[in-house]
Amino acid sequence: MNEVTILRILYKNKLRIAATALLIGIITAGLSLLLPDIYGATSALMISEPQVPITGEFPPMTVESLQNLAKSTRVKAELFKEIKASGALPPQTAFRDFDQMLSVSAERQLGRTPSYIPIVLLSVSSKDPDLCAAVANKWSDIVLSHASSIYTSGVDDLNSFIGKIYKQANDSLLKTESDLTSKSLEVNLAVSESKLEEYKTIHTRIYAERLALNEEVNLKQNVIQELKQQIEGMEINGSWAGEAFNQELRQNPGITPSALTTETLRIFQTVRQILINEDKLADFEEQSELQFMRMELKNKESQLAHIAEEIVQTRNKLAKAVTQYDTMRTELDKIDPVITLEKAITDDAIWAAQLQEKALPTGILKSQEVNSVYQDLQKQVVLIASDIKGLQGQVDYFTSQTSILKDDIGKLSRSIMQKDAERKTLLSSITKDRELLQFLETEYNKRRQQLETLESEYLLARAQSRSKEQDLNELETEIQKLERHIFYSKNTLDALQRDVENLTQVRATLASKAEEVSLLHTASQNLSRSGVVPLFGAERNDGKIKPSRSKITLGAMAAALLLTCIVLIMNAIVREN
Repeated sequence: MNEVTILRILYKNKLRIAATALLIGIITAGLSLLLPDIYGATSALMISEPQVPITGEFPPMTVESLQNLAKSTRVKAELFKEIKASGALPPQTAFRDFDQMLSVSAERQLGRTPSYIPIVLLSVSSKDPDLCAAVANKWSDIVLSHASSIYTSGVDDLNSFIGKIYKQANDSLLKTESDLTSKSLEVNLAVSESKLEEYKTIHTRIYAERLALNEEVNLKQNVIQELKQQIEGMEINGSWAGEAFNQELRQNPGITPSALTTETLRIFQTVRQILINEDKLADFEEQSELQFMRMELKNKESQLAHIAEEIVQTRNKLAKAVTQYDTMRTELDKIDPVITLEKAITDDAIWAAQLQEKALPTGILKSQEVNSVYQDLQKQVVLIASDIKGLQGQVDYFTSQTSILKDDIGKLSRSIMQKDAERKTLLSSITKDRELLQFLETEYNKRRQQLETLESEYLLARAQSRSKEQDLNELETEIQKLERHIFYSKNTLDALQRDVENLTQVRATLASKAEEVSLLHTASQNLSRSGVVPLFGAERNDGKIKPSRSKITLGAMAAALLLTCIVLIMNAIVREN
């Protein structure tokens, strides 16, 4: 990805970038309005030196000395006392908070050997511009008063003052250091802070557990309410609706309850349908004669089987008779029905011929006789043929009876199948309705059991939540005690530490000025022409010094603009990859 592509991406999303920066700027500007306005006021003191110094006169006060004098606890305490007495400060304002309003500064000259400009600036910052100006001017007056007293007092008084101040500063420093050490050992701040952190960690953990328990309690409470509504919609007078409907419908089949819910109406319709189908099934069993029809069908099937056996046996006999008939017919065809006999003419033959007035036979006489074998065989063939005809008649009779039985069996089977289908339909409907009713009853019992379990879990979770809440209250009490203890201890230790630092600086300053005190002692008869004079006083300034809302807003918009550009470029890189 090159620079041109990046510029194209940024140009394509210019409205999104501008909208994001504008939105962040509006939000930041709105949030910056919550920051309080801080005003400031400054008064200045200048160290004046004589144009022509005279030997032995008091040297002018150094910038460091004037700074130390202005920052001294004594001056600040006197200033705090007077300002508070005037009613300009709220009664609950502490000296520590007042001290944070004050600042002393001096500027250095630029060059090869930088040195301080003999001007000391006394700055005050507060939410009230009038208070800032009043405190800065009063502070300047108190510092001038203390600085001028050094020059106007006698040398002996000054020497005594310096010695007394040094002794007081030294004694105060030793006492303050001892108090600081004793207080540090007494409060044992590290142990208290460690215990506070431990309590806060425990508090955070217990608070998270309590939140989780509260969420669990709320969730279970909602589920319990929903389950109660579902259970109430499946019961009548606190019991399973199916049982109540079953009893009512058996006593009064035509009853139609009113004001039923969706679930109870469904249960009522299911129970009523089961009873209706059971009555139909009982009537069907009484009127269908299905058992008699099955017995009759079984009897006819038995008859059909017996006839089938008879047909098989008769056909076997018929086949044997036909085979025997064909065999005997074949043999019969081979035998002559008449036997021809040749013999000489006898007297009987001549006599018979004369009686009949026929010509007398000549030569050998031939006579024919019926073949007895042929006749016997023919009789047997006739008998077998009659048997075949009888057997064929039996087969035809049995066949017609079979057809009649089959028709009867078919009709009975169709009737039985139809009635079985009706019976199965009723049984299936009853079974389905009973399964549905059983499912609804199982669901009802399951919900009741689930409700009992959830109620016990709800009570346990609520008890645990209350226990955690009690633990949190106890921990919060202990944390507040520790925080108050640490806060007061830190304030005390910080005040003692500042006093130690200030007294150390004062003592070092007084020690460094020992030669100046000696010089002042030798030239006490001369009046110094050096001193501290006010350069300018503080006035009310309605221009706040902070916060700079425009800079904050512009900075936030710039950051949002840059971040949005980076995000868009990174997204484009990710899509490209």
